[in-house]
Amino acid sequence: MLQYTESNAKFFLKRSVSAMRSIALGFFSVPVTKEGWEDRMLISNLEGLGDLIMFTSVLKHYKKRFPTKKIYLLVKQGFGVENFFREYYVDEVIALNYRRFSINPWYGFQVIRRLRRIGFHTVVNHDFSAAEIMGKIISVSLGAKEVIGYEGQIIEFEKPYDIQQEKHLKKIRKKILPRYTRIIPPIPQDIGKYGRIPSEIEYYIAIYEAVTGVCESDYAPMLPRPSDAMIESVVKKFDIPNIPYVVFNVNSSVSCKIWPFHNFAEVAGYLDKKGYAVVLVGSKKEFLRTQKFNSCTNVFCINTSGKTSFEELLALIAGCAFVFGNDTSTIHFAVALQRPSLCVVGGGQFGVAVNYGYRDMNVWAYEKTYCYFDNWRCSRGVAHNDPSPCVVAISVSQVLQKLNGILAYNGRHSCVFSANFEKDAYQSISHKKEKIKIIYSGIQAENYNPARKMSFEYSNFYNTLKDLPNVEVIEYPYDPIIEIGKKRFNEKLLDLVRREKPDLFFAFMFTDELDVEMLDEIKGITTSVAWFADDHWRLWNYSHRYAWHFSWVVTTWSKAPEIYRRYGITNVIRSQWACNPHAWKPVDIERDIDVAFVGQWNPSRAHIVEQLRKAGINVWTRGWGWPEGRLSHEEMVKSLSRAKINLNFNVPPSHWNPKMLARLLLRRSVGRIVPDVLNLKGNIESWFHMPIPQIKARPFEILACRTFLISGYADDMENYYENKKEIVYYNGQLDDLIGKIRYYLAHDDERENIAHAAYERTLREHTYEKRFREIFKKIGLT
Repeated sequence: MLQYTESNAKFFLKRSVSAMRSIALGFFSVPVTKEGWEDRMLISNLEGLGDLIMFTSVLKHYKKRFPTKKIYLLVKQGFGVENFFREYYVDEVIALNYRRFSINPWYGFQVIRRLRRIGFHTVVNHDFSAAEIMGKIISVSLGAKEVIGYEGQIIEFEKPYDIQQEKHLKKIRKKILPRYTRIIPPIPQDIGKYGRIPSEIEYYIAIYEAVTGVCESDYAPMLPRPSDAMIESVVKKFDIPNIPYVVFNVNSSVSCKIWPFHNFAEVAGYLDKKGYAVVLVGSKKEFLRTQKFNSCTNVFCINTSGKTSFEELLALIAGCAFVFGNDTSTIHFAVALQRPSLCVVGGGQFGVAVNYGYRDMNVWAYEKTYCYFDNWRCSRGVAHNDPSPCVVAISVSQVLQKLNGILAYNGRHSCVFSANFEKDAYQSISHKKEKIKIIYSGIQAENYNPARKMSFEYSNFYNTLKDLPNVEVIEYPYDPIIEIGKKRFNEKLLDLVRREKPDLFFAFMFTDELDVEMLDEIKGITTSVAWFADDHWRLWNYSHRYAWHFSWVVTTWSKAPEIYRRYGITNVIRSQWACNPHAWKPVDIERDIDVAFVGQWNPSRAHIVEQLRKAGINVWTRGWGWPEGRLSHEEMVKSLSRAKINLNFNVPPSHWNPKMLARLLLRRSVGRIVPDVLNLKGNIESWFHMPIPQIKARPFEILACRTFLISGYADDMENYYENKKEIVYYNGQLDDLIGKIRYYLAHDDERENIAHAAYERTLREHTYEKRFREIFKKIGLT
């Protein structure tokens, strides 16, 4: 009864403060600064320090994806992270006194007024918890053009911790979320299948990818390692003996997560006998508690609680043998610094901030009890400051067994930080399978013509999939549909899926080969993924009609995810074209061609080539339609390596091109052209968007050959290759192209350095294997 009354009192206090703050804003509102606000973005994360460390998994990518924006980060005050995060992740850090904001309406009014004066076009609320209300209030109060946020964890809605949280959630859903311009829906929660709640990093990834439209290859939390001099200075400051030391954190933000002192004392005694020093860490307010623990153990422990800055704490952890503690921020520091750790965890939200990290290095001790996945409701039935039953159930012997594994790991591996730690050692936060079975469908022969070469998708998608380790691929090509007909083709495909029960059905979409009723049945049997090409114009009259019938769809256009969302389609993965490095690779040959263009002839390309030749530039051309004819694949790769400069044109087609006009009334159906008058509205929308320059696969293929490329701009190409460092872009004007060709023909070393940098990035980030791994991770296959 007391807890119920206290919870209600807190709720009404916060509601009152919120009302007074709103009144103040109504009477003394400050106009939003809109001058230049397109170049300013605010990211809010008002979770705890450990959450902030896990947040670096995506925060480290924002500046790369928004290089021209000034990025502000709103965090809780008191962590001491401002200078550090400003140096490594964002441009500005704003620290919020969270408690004052919740109880002092005037302080809250001043904070919001200050942020409105700065002016933000885009506000991203990166808090994953539905119950975190202050960040949401701030986000929707700044007058931003775009407010993006996450709806919240499913477990919070299903099992609110108390009456206060339940009322907060109702208010958030009714009053705050409708003011967002974009809401990222909750990640599906299947505890029975995965044995955990989705990870906090998964929530951050969902928000990040919705904001950027990009699926990164690396989502490991990251903290830069302090210098050796810094580590030595901190060790000296606290008189840590010249023996291996273990960082202990016996504290936690909430008492229900704290393992009993006497258990920690037993572990400290065990480590002392093994020859390890014990260093206690914590915040200023945890100093007395840490000192109390020190008096409870027979082992001398060095107490640094409240005496370290953020940077000094990093140095202590970077230099230690391993970290041991409760579910608290120190453990997340260890993961982000790639240091060994052992964490004692309960099960209230098992999976959110636990059981992740580097294999064999970051270890978690837990014991499943009746109260697992109850959102810490079990803590309401224990005495004040006592741990929850799921924490008490973890025995000292269980912890010592895992601790010995850590010591054995340290015996086999150097404790020195390595920036080259194997990425594959980073534990996946998704469900794993030993081997993935995939049924792949796509065209084999180009345009259904057996006399022509193998199709692009066969050479790049199918060939990559079949060469992936731990992947079994069954190909079911579209080509037989010409002989057996669409009905029989789809029946046989459905029979194959029912018989093989694959982990994934993957389709490279072409025309109307696949029947939507059959796709719905496949979707009920297994995960299905469609890769859509040319969404910049096909989304309106083709892609969105099929997207409903797949578990996931993949697009390469940066704006497509938002447009799909207008149709109510959220199962969208933004990926990109890439290269197959087995097919596209450097040839050691003299660069005896000045400038080369390899690709199909069309009037706009012919005009550019003609003007370049008139300017005295010797352009070597090959491809369908050019007088010099086509090349075999091997000849093409060799020719790209011969060229000092390769060209990639992104000249948009004219709306009045006969083929463009024909698409208003006609469409391709398998191997035929058929009337499409009933789809006129979608065809007009499609026709209108066709001239948008789009990223194609050819730049990735050229750069995989370790050769230099000048390219026209397309979509967000600069996010894949940096201008004048890995590629050179021209602005679409002939004078600019001619000037850049002449400059780079005269600067051999600079040209070759750019080519080499692009080649390295291509192999590192832009292969189809990489793309598939990212997709598999997104859909939970790895």
